[in-house]
Amino acid sequence: VYTTCWDAWKAEIAKVNPKMKLVGPETAGGSDGVRGRHRPSSLGGQLDYSLYFLDPANHADGEAPPVVSNHVALYGPPWRQFFSGVDRWVAHVATPLGAARDAKAPATELVMNEFIPFNNEWCGSDACDWQSPSAANTSIDRTTLGWSAAAASWAYAFGRLGERGWKYVGADQLIGGV
Repeated sequence: VYTTCWDAWKAEIAKVNPKMKLVGPETAGGSDGVRGRHRPSSLGGQLDYSLYFLDPANHADGEAPPVVSNHVALYGPPWRQFFSGVDRWVAHVATPLGAARDAKAPATELVMNEFIPFNNEWCGSDACDWQSPSAANTSIDRTTLGWSAAAASWAYAFGRLGERGWKYVGADQLIGGV
């Protein structure tokens, strides 16, 4: 359904601005590419969804999308899970998606729109609730290990995906909080 809608958006947007490049489908998943922390596996796999969207045969105009976008959510502590999570995501999503792109849509660019290492140390306490009204004036505690691990794992993901020709790797807040 998303691919059908995307094709319709593409056609309508081209009437207004034919030079516009659309980016999609912005799939999300955990490090295995199957599901995020709060996504049941019945919603399908990130790789399967991205492979379908990438294939020109699945689009009304028979053209592959110019840019295929993904994001990944990683969870710690322990913070070493951020790095092994990057490795798992590269193995389970980035590498096969890159191979499919090379075979079916070599002009399509791959991007990581949101790299999300969820850091529960944003205020230096495991008891922090960033949605609580009492947290409104709490400042970020950047001295915790979680902040350094989140930033370092983003740099690691940037390098791993850069080696595979991904156009960019964007960070999403470096945390799932403030």
